[in-house]
Amino acid sequence: AIWVVFQHGIKQLSRFGELIQTLPSNPWTIGNSNSQFRFPRGVALDRAGKLYVSDSGNHRVQVYDVSGGAPVYHSTIGETGVAGSDNSHFRFPGHVAVDSSNRLYVADRDNARVQRCTWSGSWSCSTFHGTGTAGAGPDQLNDAEGVAVDSAGNVWIADGGNGRVKRCSAAGSCTVFASGLGVPTDVGAASDGVVYVSDWSRHVVWRFAANGSALGAFAGVPGIPYLTNASLFNGPAGVAVAPDGSLYVLENPGYRLLKQDAAGQPLWSVGQAGVP
Repeated sequence: AIWVVFQHGIKQLSRFGELIQTLPSNPWTIGNSNSQFRFPRGVALDRAGKLYVSDSGNHRVQVYDVSGGAPVYHSTIGETGVAGSDNSHFRFPGHVAVDSSNRLYVADRDNARVQRCTWSGSWSCSTFHGTGTAGAGPDQLNDAEGVAVDSAGNVWIADGGNGRVKRCSAAGSCTVFASGLGVPTDVGAASDGVVYVSDWSRHVVWRFAANGSALGAFAGVPGIPYLTNASLFNGPAGVAVAPDGSLYVLENPGYRLLKQDAAGQPLWSVGQAGVP
């Protein structure tokens, strides 16, 4: 099963796109309780059965235990409704990812950094990458909203405002992997080393070899949003690679979740193009 965020809620879907459950039951109402959200931007699941939701408008990450099926509130990282730049706060957090040690990575977008958080009876976060000041320097980020961790432990950052993607070691040593993109909002690395980047402004998912060389568009047509078909995208904002090499793409403002096979052919979609 997969989890996706939308408007002010989250959904769990089967691998065939069938709805399993929704939280909250009325996801169109903004809220700040432990079962409500305000513009959630990312979701991740760890190996211990904890689900993480970046609740951007509330400047927090919500943690749930889903080992029993339905989400049960576990804890909050950050302070509800309070933005800040110290290690106890976020400012409009974007996507989230988890490594094999169940450490959480948060693209703390408006603080121009990626935070790494660990649980030991309580949450503790520290800056993994970024200076806290937006910029294009080698240690800086600008509107970085996407983060992912691959099977080798590398951390990938979609540095949207700089039109580039960074690759970091688990120790936090980062280099520019790809540049000259439009507005990359998310990144995913497959087990064969191929890297996929959702380029929101150019309406396409790019594909790169492990050494950073461009392999062209995996899906979509650069600069052309969809009309009514499943071969074009409108603002791909999220991307994730499945173990079999297939790809999930979430659109905003396209309002669809699409699944492509490893060759880029459409398998299914959820949602109506352009209709929230």
